[in-house]
Amino acid sequence: MTRLEIKNTLEDLIYVADIAENEYTANKLKEVLEALKSEWDASDYYYEQIKQQINE
Repeated sequence: MTRLEIKNTLEDLIYVADIAENEYTANKLKEVLEALKSEWDASDYYYEQIKQQINE
């Protein structure tokens, strides 16, 4: 799965949990999504730093 597919799947699951009024599941899925976004941002940042170092 791509990042976008993972994000969309989690958002769909959050929506379903919200509709079912399952707050615990919705909140946990939101935490997972935010953690993944943070990890992806950090990964992208470090990748850019490495590219810059190689190109110097």
